[in-house]
Amino acid sequence: MTNQYLHEVAITAIIIKEGKYLITRRALTKKRFPGKWTVPGEVQLQPEETDQFVWVSLEEAKAYDLLDGIYDELLMVDNKRKGLKEEWKRHDVS
Repeated sequence: MTNQYLHEVAITAIIIKEGKYLITRRALTKKRFPGKWTVPGEVQLQPEETDQFVWVSLEEAKAYDLLDGIYDELLMVDNKRKGLKEEWKRHDVS
């Protein structure tokens, strides 16, 4: 059967606790992006979706193999928390 949808929508959450961001690693069994780190896409983390999670600072997040664009989202939220208004854009992670 062919996919009849024009596009797919994924809803994620950026969760902050004590100044650190929650990131999760996609399960190695996932068809798309196995083993990549991202922000949660569900309220309750499911074992078939993620196999690890960790709380990280913005600087610590750079050490993880994040999905493309996730660091940019974390940085945008961090700036917003500091009262800085910024549009989403690519940032150098190195």
